Amino acid sequence: MRRFVIDRQKLTENIASIRARAGVPIIAVLDADACGMGMFRMAELLAEQGVELFAVSDPADAVRLRGRGFITQTILVLRSTAVAEDIEQIIAADAVASIGSMQAAQALIAACAERGIAAQGHLLVQTGWGMSGFSADDYEDIRQVYLSTPDLEITGMYTLTADEKTPSKQAAVLTELAARLRKDGIDPGMLHAAEDRALRSSDTSVFLDAVRVHRAFGGRMEPLHTVGWLETEIVEVQELARGSVCAGVQLRQPITAAVIPVGLADGIEEPEPESRFRRASKKGGSPVTIAEQPVPVLTVGQYDTLLNVTGMAVKPGDLVRIEIDPAQYGRRTEQYEI
Repeated sequence: MRRFVIDRQKLTENIASIRARAGVPIIAVLDADACGMGMFRMAELLAEQGVELFAVSDPADAVRLRGRGFITQTILVLRSTAVAEDIEQIIAADAVASIGSMQAAQALIAACAERGIAAQGHLLVQTGWGMSGFSADDYEDIRQVYLSTPDLEITGMYTLTADEKTPSKQAAVLTELAARLRKDGIDPGMLHAAEDRALRSSDTSVFLDAVRVHRAFGGRMEPLHTVGWLETEIVEVQELARGSVCAGVQLRQPITAAVIPVGLADGIEEPEPESRFRRASKKGGSPVTIAEQPVPVLTVGQYDTLLNVTGMAVKPGDLVRIEIDPAQYGRRTEQYEI
């Protein structure tokens, strides 16, 4: 048995804290199955909390969200594309396209003209991280896209940022570009540069008109709650004799080991000699508990993990709880919510 449990109340509190911290609308990025918390369940909870701006990188996810009844929300596709199949899905989902090149703009305009419909887009601008998008120096191309055709309405402009240390510089490039557009009588629309990492910054000016939030929902930054944990069970209890070898080390004393059915294949830890998972365990802060008692980790194999339960009254079937990040592990398991 393996299931990933999400504490709905803590997740709701995180959403409220993030919105208060941002002070502007948040764009909830639902990629990677909402960082392991379940795209549809997360979308439902966000909608209940009044979040109306979603984002995905895969146009097919926009179609799936619409199919599950998320009709009124704005869905931004965070990938510029000139591929016909992608554009078809963006149009089918009535999503907002990212436009990071003249090629992408022309492909979307042609698709709209062919169908006799209009579409919305956000301009993607590359501001120094080396990612895709219009160069901020390509002002004439950017201006042309804004003015291109009634079939394509540009309702925003954004950039992707490297980390929490650089958004202020990248946001400044974006705001300067927006000011130039306004001087030419063009409304640049919604501006967004900050991602959830920027919520740690004291410089709120980088938040602009919206903040894109992804992993922060799971609580991996202060003062947010950690919202998820993995539940499994002991499948075997083994007695390891003094002198036997465990994890490449000869035991100096006998150990009672419990086997749980999760391992490297489930993403429990990186395959390195001293992973963060085992370091935490060795320091007495084991992320693994049985009946609320921390349990040291002996070794993590491909499919199983051994726990040191010496002196504990445990048996097969006993519940084991592992505190881990849903962004890294939750999407690998079946998910439940409290």
